[in-house]
Amino acid sequence: MAARPGDLRLDELLFFVDDSWNTGPRKITDYALLGGNMSAADALLAAGATPSLWMLALLQHYPDEARLKPVIVLLNEYGLALPVLLNTAILETAREFQGAPKP
Repeated sequence: MAARPGDLRLDELLFFVDDSWNTGPRKITDYALLGGNMSAADALLAAGATPSLWMLALLQHYPDEARLKPVIVLLNEYGLALPVLLNTAILETAREFQGAPKP
């Protein structure tokens, strides 16, 4: 990645996908994360690529999804999962105050 042309921005690289998460364009970082390729995702994040807002919303919507746990752990190492983790904690606290059962 260090040898890539200077005008090539990693966040502009998209893949068109049709998988269990959605159909449509996906950022290269999202593609690596949801494909379970944590080493590629780690390299992309280290090079400055970021997950999409869609990716962060997916994590926020499904924080207990087993397939997403490694994604949250990796993004947390880069300080990118904090909004997801905070929102999940806020929703859990609100449920407890309302006496609602956990989903």
